[in-house]
Amino acid sequence: MTKSRFRPGLKAIVSLTTVVLLLSLHFTSLKQQPGNSFRAFKRSATIHPGDHDSSVRVPPAYNSSTAEVTGVALRFGRPHLPLEFSQTHVRHVRHRKRASSSLTYQSAICKGQKYYKLMRDTYAKADEDPKNNQGTEFSNRDIDNGWSRRTVPWGDDLRQDWEGAFNLIAEETQAQPSADLTKIQLRQDTKFTSQSGNVVEADQASKAHYLCAYSPNSGLIIAQNTASSTNEIRYNHPGITPPSLQRLLPPLHRLSDALFTLWRDLTGDNIQNARKLRYLGRSQISNPDTRYIMRAVFIGARRLKVVPWPGIKYTMRDEAGLALLGTPNGLAAAWLLVGHHGILGKRDLTVRVWTFNSVPVDLSGGESDDDDVDAVKIDYYMLWDLGDPNRVATFGEPPTRL
Repeated sequence: MTKSRFRPGLKAIVSLTTVVLLLSLHFTSLKQQPGNSFRAFKRSATIHPGDHDSSVRVPPAYNSSTAEVTGVALRFGRPHLPLEFSQTHVRHVRHRKRASSSLTYQSAICKGQKYYKLMRDTYAKADEDPKNNQGTEFSNRDIDNGWSRRTVPWGDDLRQDWEGAFNLIAEETQAQPSADLTKIQLRQDTKFTSQSGNVVEADQASKAHYLCAYSPNSGLIIAQNTASSTNEIRYNHPGITPPSLQRLLPPLHRLSDALFTLWRDLTGDNIQNARKLRYLGRSQISNPDTRYIMRAVFIGARRLKVVPWPGIKYTMRDEAGLALLGTPNGLAAAWLLVGHHGILGKRDLTVRVWTFNSVPVDLSGGESDDDDVDAVKIDYYMLWDLGDPNRVATFGEPPTRL
């Protein structure tokens, strides 16, 4: 009788062990096939915004359009992989720069409120003590410390992309931007003395770059292609500590500071001329977090197709305006006013956003359901109005979270 009881128990143990081994082998094979691992895909489908720059550098194998559309499918609540995406597409997504958190619409609003409050607080402190609250200014010596500069010809693409904006700016300022537009690239690729005081050789420079167009007569800067020193250093030195980062950063490294320092040089280092800066444009935005927030803004405005010029205009009293300010491409506008209010004066912000593409697509479902997403790529644009330089901004109660 004991023997008859023992045999069924032994069979059950053997069967359970076999099942466990088979399951273990199955999940091991899933880990080796990234295209079948939805959890791994979802975990790696976001990019950290980094600083306030439009570019977050990723390895060469990364396909930005494919990976972005895939990530959007998840963020807009479609709990499946589109059938058109092969395992190669998913592997590209897995190569994206990992982050502890993504930029959601609500977190963008919170970040925008934070920097809008910083603007207001900066103005309040300057009113209380004008001598000690003028911001931080740089000079040509700071540009020469680690940065090379070259003028780049600008073509018809810039004129076509910004034709509507140029006409609006010409109407408001009585100056046509295309008449004196100068395109300049700053690249951090020369020997310099860092913030910490140590000398950094050219081969250790971050290779950060800021490609922008400037129109001093109309008060316009268009940032076209930017990658900050901080992001480039973090990409080349994963896990770098803050003290080590400071030893590799030149004193002039923020986008907003580089823009305004070069702007002052182009305006003859004349305070009154430098004060004419009014517009900051962001052209063909590539940052995935900014593009996601812009899509959310368009969907909230029930604009589900391409939104051509004149686009939609928002103030910082609008929830959407604060969300756009909180994006990586919006923060530079706030930092320009915070860091250089001693020259620019007390200003307020408005923003106009639009897109361009010859093929209508549904923004609520990503950019395309086609495998060849580059064929219907949407270009995203921002134009920040920093306020009339001849008027002092007045502020009411700060906006509350909606």
